[in-house]
Amino acid sequence: MQNSNLKVETFRSTDYKHEEHVNLSVQWNRWLLRPIGLWPYSNSRFEQYLYWLINVICYSLFSFRAISCILFMYYEVRDTYVILKQFGPLIFCVMGIMKYCALVDHKADINECVEQIKLDWKGTTNDKDREIMITNANFGRKLAILCTFFTYSSFVFYNIVIPISRGKVTAEDANISFIPLVFPVSKYADALHSPMNEIIFSLQVMGSSLSYTVASAACSLAAVLAVHTCGQMQVVMNWLNHLIDGRSDMSKRVDGRVGNIVRQHVRILNLYLVLEVKDVYNKIKLFGPLSFCVMAFLKYHLLILHEDDIRECVKCIEWDWKNITYIQDRELMITFANFGRKLVVICAFFMYSGFAFYYIAIPISVGRIPAEGANVTFIPAVYPFSRFIVDTRYSPVNEIVFSLQLMAGCLMHSITSAACSLAAVFAVHTCGQMEVLMSWLKHLIDGRSDMYSNVDNRIASVVRQHVSSAYREDATTGVFRRILRLHVKHMSSWLLRYYGTRMRNIFQ
Repeated sequence: MQNSNLKVETFRSTDYKHEEHVNLSVQWNRWLLRPIGLWPYSNSRFEQYLYWLINVICYSLFSFRAISCILFMYYEVRDTYVILKQFGPLIFCVMGIMKYCALVDHKADINECVEQIKLDWKGTTNDKDREIMITNANFGRKLAILCTFFTYSSFVFYNIVIPISRGKVTAEDANISFIPLVFPVSKYADALHSPMNEIIFSLQVMGSSLSYTVASAACSLAAVLAVHTCGQMQVVMNWLNHLIDGRSDMSKRVDGRVGNIVRQHVRILNLYLVLEVKDVYNKIKLFGPLSFCVMAFLKYHLLILHEDDIRECVKCIEWDWKNITYIQDRELMITFANFGRKLVVICAFFMYSGFAFYYIAIPISVGRIPAEGANVTFIPAVYPFSRFIVDTRYSPVNEIVFSLQLMAGCLMHSITSAACSLAAVFAVHTCGQMEVLMSWLKHLIDGRSDMYSNVDNRIASVVRQHVSSAYREDATTGVFRRILRLHVKHMSSWLLRYYGTRMRNIFQ
Protein backbone atom coordinates (compact mmCIF):
# COMPACT_ATOMS: atom_id res chain seq x y z
CA MET A 1 0.00 0.00 0.00
CA GLN A 2 2.84 2.37 0.88
CA ASN A 3 4.62 1.55 -2.40
CA SER A 4 1.43 2.31 -4.33
CA ASN A 5 1.04 5.69 -2.61
CA LEU A 6 4.70 6.44 -3.31
CA LYS A 7 4.24 5.73 -7.04
CA VAL A 8 1.16 8.00 -7.18
CA GLU A 9 3.02 10.83 -5.45
CA THR A 10 6.00 10.36 -7.78
CA PHE A 11 3.71 10.50 -10.85
CA ARG A 12 2.01 13.66 -9.57
CA SER A 13 5.37 15.29 -8.89
CA THR A 14 6.64 14.38 -12.38
CA ASP A 15 3.41 15.62 -14.00
CA TYR A 16 3.65 18.86 -12.04
CA LYS A 17 7.24 19.44 -13.18
CA HIS A 18 6.22 18.65 -16.74
CA GLU A 19 3.48 21.30 -16.67
CA GLU A 20 5.84 23.72 -14.95
CA HIS A 21 8.46 23.27 -17.66
CA VAL A 22 5.86 23.68 -20.42
CA ASN A 23 4.78 26.95 -18.80
CA LEU A 24 8.42 28.00 -18.69
CA SER A 25 8.52 27.68 -22.49
CA VAL A 26 5.13 28.94 -23.63
CA GLN A 27 3.57 30.91 -20.77
CA TRP A 28 4.67 34.29 -22.09
CA ASN A 29 3.33 33.51 -25.55
CA ARG A 30 0.05 32.36 -24.04
CA TRP A 31 -0.33 35.67 -22.21
CA LEU A 32 0.20 37.54 -25.48
CA LEU A 33 -1.77 35.36 -27.89
CA ARG A 34 -4.84 34.50 -25.83
CA PRO A 35 -6.22 38.09 -25.50
CA ILE A 36 -6.11 38.52 -29.30
CA GLY A 37 -7.74 35.16 -30.04
CA LEU A 38 -4.73 33.31 -31.42
CA TRP A 39 -3.87 30.83 -28.67
CA PRO A 40 -4.96 27.21 -29.32
CA TYR A 41 -8.31 26.51 -27.68
CA SER A 42 -10.23 23.39 -26.76
CA ASN A 43 -13.03 21.95 -28.87
CA SER A 44 -15.76 23.59 -26.80
CA ARG A 45 -18.31 25.57 -28.79
CA PHE A 46 -18.17 28.50 -26.35
CA GLU A 47 -14.41 29.08 -26.78
CA GLN A 48 -14.74 28.75 -30.53
CA TYR A 49 -17.40 31.51 -30.68
CA LEU A 50 -15.48 33.63 -28.17
CA TYR A 51 -12.28 33.51 -30.24
CA TRP A 52 -14.25 34.24 -33.40
CA LEU A 53 -15.72 37.33 -31.71
CA ILE A 54 -12.26 38.44 -30.59
CA ASN A 55 -10.96 38.09 -34.17
CA VAL A 56 -13.82 40.24 -35.49
CA ILE A 57 -13.12 42.93 -32.88
CA CYS A 58 -9.40 42.92 -33.73
CA TYR A 59 -10.07 43.24 -37.47
CA SER A 60 -12.48 46.12 -36.75
CA LEU A 61 -9.89 48.01 -34.69
CA PHE A 62 -7.24 47.52 -37.38
CA SER A 63 -9.62 48.67 -40.12
CA PHE A 64 -10.72 51.73 -38.15
CA ARG A 65 -7.16 53.03 -37.83
CA ALA A 66 -6.11 52.22 -41.40
CA ILE A 67 -9.24 53.62 -43.07
CA SER A 68 -9.14 56.84 -41.03
CA CYS A 69 -5.51 57.43 -42.05
CA ILE A 70 -6.24 56.71 -45.72
CA LEU A 71 -9.26 59.05 -45.81
CA PHE A 72 -7.27 61.82 -44.14
CA MET A 73 -4.37 61.48 -46.59
CA TYR A 74 -6.58 61.25 -49.67
CA TYR A 75 -9.08 64.05 -48.99
CA GLU A 76 -7.34 66.57 -46.74
CA VAL A 77 -3.56 66.47 -47.27
CA ARG A 78 -1.93 68.26 -50.19
CA ASP A 79 1.60 68.76 -48.87
CA THR A 80 3.99 66.00 -49.97
CA TYR A 81 6.04 66.27 -46.77
CA VAL A 82 2.94 65.72 -44.61
CA ILE A 83 1.98 62.73 -46.78
CA LEU A 84 5.42 61.20 -46.26
CA LYS A 85 5.12 61.78 -42.50
CA GLN A 86 1.77 59.99 -42.41
CA PHE A 87 3.10 57.02 -44.37
CA GLY A 88 4.90 55.74 -41.27
CA PRO A 89 1.77 55.25 -39.12
CA LEU A 90 -0.19 53.97 -42.12
CA ILE A 91 2.43 51.35 -43.01
CA PHE A 92 2.56 50.30 -39.36
CA CYS A 93 -1.23 49.79 -39.42
CA VAL A 94 -1.08 47.78 -42.64
CA MET A 95 1.81 45.65 -41.38
CA GLY A 96 -0.16 44.96 -38.19
CA ILE A 97 -3.12 43.74 -40.24
CA MET A 98 -0.90 41.53 -42.40
CA LYS A 99 0.87 40.02 -39.38
CA TYR A 100 -2.44 39.36 -37.65
CA CYS A 101 -3.88 37.74 -40.79
CA ALA A 102 -0.77 35.57 -41.11
CA LEU A 103 -1.05 34.45 -37.48
CA VAL A 104 -4.77 33.68 -37.88
CA ASP A 105 -4.07 31.77 -41.09
CA HIS A 106 -1.41 29.68 -39.33
CA LYS A 107 -3.28 29.14 -36.08
CA ALA A 108 -3.22 25.38 -36.70
CA ASP A 109 0.56 25.51 -37.14
CA ILE A 110 0.88 27.40 -33.85
CA ASN A 111 -1.22 24.72 -32.17
CA GLU A 112 0.99 22.02 -33.68
CA CYS A 113 4.14 23.74 -32.41
CA VAL A 114 2.71 24.09 -28.89
CA GLU A 115 1.72 20.42 -28.82
CA GLN A 116 5.21 19.53 -30.05
CA ILE A 117 6.74 21.47 -27.15
CA LYS A 118 4.47 19.67 -24.68
CA LEU A 119 5.45 16.27 -26.11
CA ASP A 120 9.14 17.17 -25.96
CA TRP A 121 8.92 18.08 -22.28
CA LYS A 122 6.79 15.05 -21.48
CA GLY A 123 9.20 12.67 -23.24
CA THR A 124 12.33 14.01 -21.54
CA THR A 125 13.42 11.85 -18.58
CA ASN A 126 17.19 12.29 -18.46
CA ASP A 127 18.45 15.02 -16.13
CA LYS A 128 21.11 16.24 -18.60
CA ASP A 129 18.55 16.54 -21.42
CA ARG A 130 16.17 18.35 -19.09
CA GLU A 131 18.89 20.81 -18.07
CA ILE A 132 19.59 21.56 -21.73
CA MET A 133 15.91 22.20 -22.39
CA ILE A 134 15.52 24.34 -19.25
CA THR A 135 18.52 26.45 -20.27
CA ASN A 136 17.08 27.07 -23.74
CA ALA A 137 13.58 27.65 -22.34
CA ASN A 138 14.93 30.32 -19.98
CA PHE A 139 16.80 31.95 -22.86
CA GLY A 140 13.67 31.93 -25.05
CA ARG A 141 11.62 33.38 -22.18
CA LYS A 142 14.15 36.20 -21.75
CA LEU A 143 13.98 36.94 -25.49
CA ALA A 144 10.17 37.06 -25.30
CA ILE A 145 10.33 39.43 -22.32
CA LEU A 146 12.80 41.69 -24.14
CA CYS A 147 10.58 41.79 -27.25
CA THR A 148 7.54 42.65 -25.15
CA PHE A 149 9.39 45.26 -23.08
CA PHE A 150 10.77 47.22 -26.03
CA THR A 151 7.55 46.94 -28.03
CA TYR A 152 5.27 48.11 -25.23
CA SER A 153 7.74 50.81 -24.18
CA SER A 154 7.33 52.45 -27.57
CA PHE A 155 3.54 51.98 -27.34
CA VAL A 156 3.35 53.68 -23.94
CA PHE A 157 5.63 56.52 -25.00
CA TYR A 158 4.01 57.24 -28.38
CA ASN A 159 0.34 56.63 -27.53
CA ILE A 160 0.07 57.66 -23.87
CA VAL A 161 3.03 59.72 -22.63
CA ILE A 162 3.16 62.18 -25.55
CA PRO A 163 -0.63 62.96 -25.56
CA ILE A 164 -0.66 63.32 -21.75
CA SER A 165 2.42 65.57 -21.75
CA ARG A 166 0.83 67.86 -24.35
CA GLY A 167 -2.52 67.96 -22.60
CA LYS A 168 -5.65 69.32 -24.22
CA VAL A 169 -5.03 71.78 -27.04
CA THR A 170 -7.29 74.59 -28.23
CA ALA A 171 -8.87 74.42 -31.67
CA GLU A 172 -7.90 77.18 -34.11
CA ASP A 173 -11.36 78.05 -35.42
CA ALA A 174 -13.51 77.09 -32.40
CA ASN A 175 -13.61 77.87 -28.68
CA ILE A 176 -13.04 74.27 -27.60
CA SER A 177 -10.17 72.14 -26.32
CA PHE A 178 -9.55 68.54 -27.30
CA ILE A 179 -7.13 65.66 -26.79
CA PRO A 180 -4.64 65.52 -29.71
CA LEU A 181 -5.11 62.26 -31.57
CA VAL A 182 -2.24 59.87 -32.14
CA PHE A 183 -3.38 59.06 -35.70
CA PRO A 184 -5.03 61.61 -38.02
CA VAL A 185 -8.77 61.39 -38.59
CA SER A 186 -10.81 62.93 -41.38
CA LYS A 187 -12.69 66.11 -40.52
CA TYR A 188 -15.93 64.37 -41.43
CA ALA A 189 -15.66 62.39 -38.17
CA ASP A 190 -15.66 65.67 -36.15
CA ALA A 191 -13.07 64.41 -33.68
CA LEU A 192 -12.67 67.81 -31.96
CA HIS A 193 -15.90 67.81 -29.98
CA SER A 194 -16.66 65.75 -26.90
CA PRO A 195 -17.53 62.86 -26.52
CA MET A 196 -16.43 61.93 -30.06
CA ASN A 197 -12.89 63.09 -29.29
CA GLU A 198 -12.56 60.80 -26.26
CA ILE A 199 -14.17 57.87 -28.08
CA ILE A 200 -11.86 58.10 -31.10
CA PHE A 201 -8.81 58.59 -28.86
CA SER A 202 -9.74 55.49 -26.85
CA LEU A 203 -10.30 53.43 -30.00
CA GLN A 204 -6.94 54.53 -31.38
CA VAL A 205 -5.17 53.59 -28.13
CA MET A 206 -6.88 50.19 -28.19
CA GLY A 207 -5.95 49.70 -31.85
CA SER A 208 -2.35 50.70 -31.17
CA SER A 209 -2.21 48.32 -28.21
CA LEU A 210 -3.47 45.58 -30.51
CA SER A 211 -0.82 46.34 -33.16
CA TYR A 212 1.98 46.29 -30.62
CA THR A 213 0.60 43.12 -29.06
CA VAL A 214 0.58 41.39 -32.45
CA ALA A 215 4.14 42.54 -33.19
CA SER A 216 5.33 41.44 -29.76
CA ALA A 217 3.50 38.11 -30.01
CA ALA A 218 4.94 37.35 -33.45
CA CYS A 219 8.52 38.13 -32.38
CA SER A 220 8.16 36.28 -29.06
CA LEU A 221 6.63 33.24 -30.71
CA ALA A 222 9.40 33.11 -33.32
CA ALA A 223 12.05 33.46 -30.60
CA VAL A 224 10.59 30.75 -28.36
CA LEU A 225 10.06 28.25 -31.18
CA ALA A 226 13.50 28.87 -32.69
CA VAL A 227 15.25 28.52 -29.32
CA HIS A 228 13.25 25.38 -28.50
CA THR A 229 14.31 23.88 -31.84
CA CYS A 230 17.95 24.67 -31.03
CA GLY A 231 17.50 22.98 -27.65
CA GLN A 232 16.12 19.86 -29.28
CA MET A 233 19.10 19.76 -31.63
CA GLN A 234 21.41 19.91 -28.62
CA VAL A 235 19.46 17.03 -27.04
CA VAL A 236 19.92 14.97 -30.22
CA MET A 237 23.65 15.75 -30.16
CA ASN A 238 23.73 14.57 -26.54
CA TRP A 239 22.03 11.34 -27.61
CA LEU A 240 24.63 10.86 -30.35
CA ASN A 241 27.38 11.05 -27.74
CA HIS A 242 25.86 7.94 -26.07
CA LEU A 243 24.96 6.11 -29.29
CA ILE A 244 27.57 3.36 -28.79
CA ASP A 245 27.77 2.90 -25.01
CA GLY A 246 24.11 3.74 -24.32
CA ARG A 247 22.52 5.34 -21.29
CA SER A 248 20.15 4.31 -18.51
CA ASP A 249 17.09 5.88 -20.17
CA MET A 250 17.96 4.61 -23.68
CA SER A 251 17.22 1.38 -25.48
CA LYS A 252 19.62 -1.45 -24.73
CA ARG A 253 20.15 -2.22 -28.43
CA VAL A 254 22.07 0.06 -30.80
CA ASP A 255 19.35 -0.29 -33.44
CA GLY A 256 16.78 0.97 -30.95
CA ARG A 257 18.94 3.96 -30.03
CA VAL A 258 19.46 4.80 -33.72
CA GLY A 259 15.70 4.57 -34.30
CA ASN A 260 14.99 6.96 -31.40
CA ILE A 261 17.53 9.47 -32.72
CA VAL A 262 16.05 9.31 -36.23
CA ARG A 263 12.50 9.79 -34.89
CA GLN A 264 13.58 12.78 -32.81
CA HIS A 265 15.40 14.29 -35.78
CA VAL A 266 12.31 13.87 -37.98
CA ARG A 267 10.18 15.65 -35.35
CA ILE A 268 12.64 18.54 -35.29
CA LEU A 269 12.50 18.76 -39.09
CA ASN A 270 8.70 18.82 -38.95
CA LEU A 271 8.87 21.69 -36.48
CA TYR A 272 11.31 23.52 -38.78
CA LEU A 273 8.97 23.07 -41.76
CA VAL A 274 6.17 24.63 -39.74
CA LEU A 275 8.43 27.55 -38.85
CA GLU A 276 9.59 28.05 -42.46
CA VAL A 277 6.08 28.78 -43.89
CA LYS A 278 7.17 28.23 -47.48
CA ASP A 279 3.91 29.33 -49.10
CA VAL A 280 3.97 32.71 -47.38
CA TYR A 281 7.58 33.27 -48.48
CA ASN A 282 6.71 32.48 -52.10
CA LYS A 283 3.80 34.93 -51.96
CA ILE A 284 6.13 37.62 -50.62
CA LYS A 285 8.56 36.90 -53.48
CA LEU A 286 5.79 37.30 -56.07
CA PHE A 287 4.54 40.48 -54.41
CA GLY A 288 7.52 42.44 -55.80
CA PRO A 289 6.93 41.85 -59.55
CA LEU A 290 3.17 42.21 -59.08
CA SER A 291 3.54 45.56 -57.32
CA PHE A 292 5.94 46.74 -60.06
CA CYS A 293 3.31 45.96 -62.72
CA VAL A 294 0.56 47.72 -60.76
CA MET A 295 2.76 50.77 -60.10
CA ALA A 296 3.70 51.01 -63.79
CA PHE A 297 0.03 50.91 -64.79
CA LEU A 298 -0.87 53.61 -62.26
CA LYS A 299 2.07 55.81 -63.33
CA TYR A 300 1.03 55.49 -66.98
CA HIS A 301 -2.53 56.43 -66.03
CA LEU A 302 -1.30 59.48 -64.08
CA LEU A 303 0.90 60.61 -66.98
CA ILE A 304 -2.11 60.42 -69.32
CA LEU A 305 -4.26 62.21 -66.75
CA HIS A 306 -1.73 65.09 -66.54
CA GLU A 307 -0.99 65.21 -70.26
CA ASP A 308 -2.08 68.85 -70.51
CA ASP A 309 0.18 69.85 -67.60
CA ILE A 310 3.15 68.12 -69.22
CA ARG A 311 2.43 69.85 -72.53
CA GLU A 312 2.19 73.21 -70.74
CA CYS A 313 5.54 72.63 -69.01
CA VAL A 314 7.19 71.81 -72.35
CA LYS A 315 5.74 75.00 -73.87
CA CYS A 316 7.10 77.00 -70.93
CA ILE A 317 10.56 75.56 -71.54
CA GLU A 318 10.36 76.48 -75.24
CA TRP A 319 9.19 79.98 -74.34
CA ASP A 320 12.05 80.43 -71.84
CA TRP A 321 14.67 79.49 -74.43
CA LYS A 322 13.05 81.68 -77.09
CA ASN A 323 13.05 84.79 -74.87
CA ILE A 324 16.60 84.52 -73.51
CA THR A 325 18.88 86.99 -75.30
CA TYR A 326 21.59 87.75 -72.76
CA ILE A 327 24.68 85.54 -73.08
CA GLN A 328 25.21 85.02 -69.33
CA ASP A 329 21.58 83.94 -68.83
CA ARG A 330 21.86 81.57 -71.76
CA GLU A 331 25.03 80.06 -70.29
CA LEU A 332 23.23 79.48 -66.99
CA MET A 333 20.38 77.72 -68.77
CA ILE A 334 22.78 75.62 -70.86
CA THR A 335 24.59 74.53 -67.70
CA PHE A 336 21.36 73.41 -66.05
CA ALA A 337 20.11 71.83 -69.28
CA ASN A 338 23.27 69.74 -69.53
CA PHE A 339 22.87 68.68 -65.91
CA GLY A 340 19.25 67.70 -66.51
CA ARG A 341 20.27 65.79 -69.63
CA LYS A 342 22.85 63.83 -67.61
CA LEU A 343 20.19 62.96 -65.04
CA VAL A 344 17.95 61.70 -67.85
CA VAL A 345 20.75 59.54 -69.24
CA ILE A 346 21.48 58.11 -65.79
CA CYS A 347 17.79 57.33 -65.17
CA ALA A 348 17.43 55.65 -68.55
CA PHE A 349 20.70 53.73 -68.13
CA PHE A 350 19.81 52.24 -64.76
CA MET A 351 16.21 51.47 -65.70
CA TYR A 352 17.08 49.75 -68.98
CA SER A 353 20.03 47.98 -67.38
CA GLY A 354 17.58 46.42 -64.95
CA PHE A 355 15.30 45.54 -67.85
CA ALA A 356 18.11 43.95 -69.89
CA PHE A 357 19.43 41.97 -66.92
CA TYR A 358 16.08 40.73 -65.60
CA TYR A 359 14.27 40.11 -68.90
CA ILE A 360 17.09 39.11 -71.27
CA ALA A 361 20.33 38.17 -69.49
CA ILE A 362 18.78 35.85 -66.88
CA PRO A 363 16.56 33.88 -69.33
CA ILE A 364 19.48 33.50 -71.77
CA SER A 365 21.83 32.33 -69.01
CA VAL A 366 19.25 29.82 -67.74
CA GLY A 367 18.43 28.55 -71.23
CA ARG A 368 15.62 26.19 -72.05
CA ILE A 369 14.70 23.92 -69.15
CA PRO A 370 12.95 20.54 -69.25
CA ALA A 371 9.38 20.29 -67.97
CA GLU A 372 8.75 18.02 -64.99
CA GLY A 373 5.72 16.13 -66.24
CA ALA A 374 6.34 16.24 -69.98
CA ASN A 375 9.11 15.50 -72.49
CA VAL A 376 9.51 19.12 -73.61
CA THR A 377 11.86 22.03 -72.99
CA PHE A 378 10.69 25.61 -72.65
CA ILE A 379 11.92 29.15 -72.02
CA PRO A 380 11.22 30.11 -68.37
CA ALA A 381 8.77 33.01 -68.24
CA VAL A 382 9.91 36.19 -66.54
CA TYR A 383 6.59 36.50 -64.71
CA PRO A 384 4.61 33.48 -63.48
CA PHE A 385 1.74 32.45 -65.73
CA SER A 386 -1.18 30.36 -64.47
CA ARG A 387 -1.77 27.01 -66.16
CA PHE A 388 -5.51 27.50 -65.67
CA ILE A 389 -5.33 29.98 -68.57
CA VAL A 390 -2.87 28.23 -70.87
CA ASP A 391 0.09 25.89 -70.49
CA THR A 392 3.09 28.03 -71.45
CA ARG A 393 5.52 25.11 -71.57
CA TYR A 394 4.52 24.12 -75.10
CA SER A 395 5.56 25.86 -78.33
CA PRO A 396 4.49 28.28 -79.82
CA VAL A 397 2.57 29.50 -76.73
CA ASN A 398 5.82 29.60 -74.76
CA GLU A 399 7.55 31.91 -77.24
CA ILE A 400 4.45 34.12 -77.64
CA VAL A 401 4.01 34.60 -73.88
CA PHE A 402 7.73 35.25 -73.40
CA SER A 403 7.72 37.87 -76.20
CA LEU A 404 4.62 39.59 -74.77
CA GLN A 405 6.18 39.70 -71.31
CA LEU A 406 9.38 41.10 -72.83
CA MET A 407 7.44 43.88 -74.58
CA ALA A 408 5.43 44.60 -71.43
CA GLY A 409 8.63 44.78 -69.39
CA CYS A 410 10.17 47.22 -71.86
CA LEU A 411 7.01 49.35 -71.65
CA MET A 412 6.96 49.36 -67.84
CA HIS A 413 10.61 50.34 -67.58
CA SER A 414 10.08 53.02 -70.25
CA ILE A 415 7.21 54.51 -68.22
CA THR A 416 9.29 54.62 -65.05
CA SER A 417 12.27 56.06 -66.91
CA ALA A 418 10.08 58.68 -68.61
CA ALA A 419 8.49 59.75 -65.32
CA CYS A 420 11.85 60.09 -63.57
CA SER A 421 13.39 61.88 -66.56
CA LEU A 422 10.52 64.37 -66.83
CA ALA A 423 10.73 65.12 -63.13
CA ALA A 424 14.50 65.67 -63.38
CA VAL A 425 14.30 67.93 -66.46
CA PHE A 426 11.42 70.05 -65.13
CA ALA A 427 13.00 70.45 -61.70
CA VAL A 428 16.45 71.35 -63.06
CA HIS A 429 14.97 73.80 -65.58
CA THR A 430 13.02 75.49 -62.79
CA CYS A 431 16.25 75.81 -60.80
CA GLY A 432 17.90 77.34 -63.86
CA GLN A 433 15.10 79.90 -64.20
CA MET A 434 15.48 80.82 -60.54
CA GLU A 435 19.20 81.41 -61.14
CA VAL A 436 18.33 83.61 -64.12
CA LEU A 437 15.89 85.50 -61.92
CA MET A 438 18.58 86.06 -59.29
CA SER A 439 20.87 87.37 -62.04
CA TRP A 440 18.15 89.85 -63.03
CA LEU A 441 17.76 90.99 -59.43
CA LYS A 442 21.46 91.83 -59.27
CA HIS A 443 20.95 94.30 -62.14
CA LEU A 444 17.59 95.60 -60.94
CA ILE A 445 18.93 99.04 -60.00
CA ASP A 446 21.68 99.73 -62.53
CA GLY A 447 20.05 97.82 -65.39
CA ARG A 448 21.62 95.85 -68.22
CA SER A 449 21.88 96.09 -72.01
CA ASP A 450 19.00 93.65 -72.62
CA MET A 451 16.75 95.15 -69.91
CA TYR A 452 14.32 98.06 -69.85
CA SER A 453 15.74 101.47 -69.13
CA ASN A 454 12.97 102.12 -66.58
CA VAL A 455 13.23 100.52 -63.09
CA ASP A 456 9.48 99.89 -62.96
CA ASN A 457 9.60 97.91 -66.18
CA ARG A 458 12.56 95.89 -64.87
CA ILE A 459 10.59 95.09 -61.71
CA ALA A 460 7.64 94.03 -63.85
CA SER A 461 9.87 91.70 -65.88
CA VAL A 462 11.23 90.13 -62.68
CA VAL A 463 7.70 89.64 -61.34
CA ARG A 464 6.53 88.07 -64.60
CA GLN A 465 9.52 85.72 -64.59
CA HIS A 466 8.85 84.79 -60.97
CA VAL A 467 5.16 84.12 -61.68
CA SER A 468 6.12 81.96 -64.66
CA SER A 469 8.55 79.95 -62.50
CA ALA A 470 5.95 79.55 -59.75
CA TYR A 471 3.33 78.39 -62.26
CA ARG A 472 5.78 75.89 -63.74
CA GLU A 473 6.64 74.63 -60.25
CA ASP A 474 2.95 74.15 -59.42
CA ALA A 475 2.35 72.28 -62.66
CA THR A 476 5.37 70.05 -62.06
CA THR A 477 4.29 69.37 -58.48
CA GLY A 478 0.78 68.51 -59.63
CA VAL A 479 2.12 66.00 -62.14
CA PHE A 480 4.60 64.20 -59.91
CA ARG A 481 3.09 64.40 -56.42
CA ARG A 482 0.97 61.29 -56.94
CA ILE A 483 3.78 59.50 -58.75
CA LEU A 484 6.00 60.17 -55.73
CA ARG A 485 3.37 58.59 -53.48
CA LEU A 486 3.34 55.51 -55.71
CA HIS A 487 7.14 55.25 -55.54
CA VAL A 488 7.03 55.43 -51.73
CA LYS A 489 4.46 52.63 -51.61
CA HIS A 490 6.49 50.58 -54.07
CA MET A 491 9.63 51.10 -52.01
CA SER A 492 7.76 49.87 -48.91
CA SER A 493 6.71 46.68 -50.68
CA TRP A 494 10.31 46.00 -51.78
CA LEU A 495 11.52 46.60 -48.21
CA LEU A 496 8.95 44.06 -47.02
CA ARG A 497 10.26 41.54 -49.55
CA TYR A 498 13.89 42.28 -48.64
CA TYR A 499 13.40 41.84 -44.90
CA GLY A 500 11.32 38.72 -45.47
CA THR A 501 14.20 37.25 -47.48
CA ARG A 502 16.73 38.27 -44.83
CA MET A 503 14.71 36.68 -42.02
CA ARG A 504 14.34 33.45 -44.01
CA ASN A 505 18.09 33.31 -44.63
CA ILE A 506 18.77 33.91 -40.94
CA PHE A 507 16.49 31.04 -39.91
CA GLN A 508 18.10 28.77 -42.48
